[in-house]
Amino acid sequence: MRRILLLFGGAKKYISLINTGALLAIITPLAYLLGVSFHQGYLSAFGLESNNFQASVQDIYINSYVVIGKILIDAGVYIATIFQFPNLIVLAMILLSLALIIYLSLFAKKKLAAMGMGECKCLEYIENASAFLSYKKNDFSKSILITLVSMEIVSITLMIILLIPLLWWAIPLVGSSTAKELATSKINKFKIDGCSNDRDKGVNNCFIVRDETGNILHEGLLVAMNEKEIAIFKKEGLFIFSRRENFILQRKTN
Repeated sequence: MRRILLLFGGAKKYISLINTGALLAIITPLAYLLGVSFHQGYLSAFGLESNNFQASVQDIYINSYVVIGKILIDAGVYIATIFQFPNLIVLAMILLSLALIIYLSLFAKKKLAAMGMGECKCLEYIENASAFLSYKKNDFSKSILITLVSMEIVSITLMIILLIPLLWWAIPLVGSSTAKELATSKINKFKIDGCSNDRDKGVNNCFIVRDETGNILHEGLLVAMNEKEIAIFKKEGLFIFSRRENFILQRKTN
């Protein structure tokens, strides 16, 4: 008996590992796709192509984390609005109506009998009709039930088949739209306030590029950079210039 329990426990752990591996095999590429679409959407909002400014794998998964975090925050805000006035009153009315329907359907007959109204035939008629139409006693009802269940299974299967490609296209759309929204907010703030300290992060939103003598060559929002080029967004627009060994890139401190 002990060996059987040990074998059962080992098999259960093995199945759990398989399920975890399968889940990771699905989540990992989806998260990567979400991060890549975020990177592409962010650069496109500045008018920059992502072909020459590839993101690292680490940055891609960080981008995915940012998108998922924003989705969760937006969902929390939406749920919070449901419990605010006047939505709270509407929700309370719906719940009270459901409770009243359940109460009448389950306890109405007993209450009527207790009030001396047990001779009312309306509930008895309803019960007889329900018993007659029950699939356990009526073959026609059984056939209708089988048909409805079959249609439901087919509908769910078709929905799953259709939702998989739609979901695959929706994921990059969500990542790209989130990135564009974030980038547009930064651009609009920069056009109005220029280089300024970010209250949330406590640092300046701009970067500066200095030459070997300390002169400032470029100043603005750092969009992207690679081994050869740097892209900075100024009030005049996007500037892409070649990197040099004597260039110094640093965040603006005042």
